[in-house]
Amino acid sequence: MTKKTIRLLALVFAMLFMLCACNGGEGADTTPAATTPAETTPADTTPAETTPAETTPEDTTAAPVVVDKTLRIMSFNIQCGINGTRDKDVMEFLINCGADSIGTQETGDAWVSRFRKDKTFREMYDWIGDGRDGNKRGERCSILYRKDKFDLVESGTKWLSDTPDVSGSRLNGSEYIRIATYVILKDKVSGQEFMHINTHLDTSSSTIRAAQAKLAVELSPKRDDIPVFFTGDFNCSFESEGYNTITGTLGFVNSATKAVAGDKYTNQTSDYGAIDFIFIKNYNFTVDKYTVYTEKKISDHRPVFIDITLP
Repeated sequence: MTKKTIRLLALVFAMLFMLCACNGGEGADTTPAATTPAETTPADTTPAETTPAETTPEDTTAAPVVVDKTLRIMSFNIQCGINGTRDKDVMEFLINCGADSIGTQETGDAWVSRFRKDKTFREMYDWIGDGRDGNKRGERCSILYRKDKFDLVESGTKWLSDTPDVSGSRLNGSEYIRIATYVILKDKVSGQEFMHINTHLDTSSSTIRAAQAKLAVELSPKRDDIPVFFTGDFNCSFESEGYNTITGTLGFVNSATKAVAGDKYTNQTSDYGAIDFIFIKNYNFTVDKYTVYTEKKISDHRPVFIDITLP
């Protein structure tokens, strides 16, 4: 090995030694440079604040119950038999009269058939009453009532005789078979009940009429706790035996005498005088008006009605 080569190797070793000394003898720093991560804003998971749409809370307050305290009771002998256009006039009157409960007399089979044919009438009224000949035949003392306003609690037809449940029976001395029909009706809203008795007394004698009136009331349910209306063609005038039996023995009052307004009892109720009445009993109401309908002649009797206000 030449001296030149030796000097070259020595120089290389010297340089390597100096490099190691400068680095403190440690190996190259392989620790990755510390880096500060970029500041990030975490995703906002809080739901956005929103103002809900203004809503009106549901009104749960029940609507006030309106109780109709007015009542119109009517008596009307519609006259048996249908002739000419009279049936049209009668039906028009019944539909438009505004009555709540109507006692009709001489309601024969032809009239019942006519009731059934009239859709408007059927939608307004139900009617109760057997024919006096039995088997749903013959003249009826029907009671028509507003079916949208009342529920039927009880009803019946009795023959004014010693055998009141035997159809076709009559009192000895009575010229015709006579009957009475009653209903107990209950107001659908207020629950108020009342009884309506309807009859057509005989033409033979005042004594027979008095006996029949007594039977009509006594054969109906005894209800002293509710108002009772007694309507009919009584075929008797004021101060007669029949009238006095009703207003005396039976304890009824002629509603016309208690009316605040109206025709009182002076107007004729038929071609035969004032013989159609509406008697009242157990009443705690005001008879606002008593009316005899005279606007149009639709029968040989005039409809009679009272308007009352219940307490």
